[in-house]
Amino acid sequence: MFPGKHEDRRFKTARFEAICSLVLTALYFMWWYGFAYHGTDSGPENYHYFMGLPGWFFFSCVLGPFLFCFIAWAMVNLLFKEVSLSPKEEDDGRD
Repeated sequence: MFPGKHEDRRFKTARFEAICSLVLTALYFMWWYGFAYHGTDSGPENYHYFMGLPGWFFFSCVLGPFLFCFIAWAMVNLLFKEVSLSPKEEDDGRD
């Protein structure tokens, strides 16, 4: 950030994880909003039904949470790294 200052790698990791989380949240909102408000252009008499629910409701409020919970689980297991929370970072010889 500042010239001559070395930024702790934990802050870089935390920033990356925060950005990933915000992107996933924005994608989930777009998914939900898209199906909830733009899932059908016609009236209720022309709805498509899945498991007895209108399609827009099924995709936005039933399938969406399950799908994005799975994506969040995968993101945590594949992208996020475990970091030390101790105040002093141990020098492991890397720069």
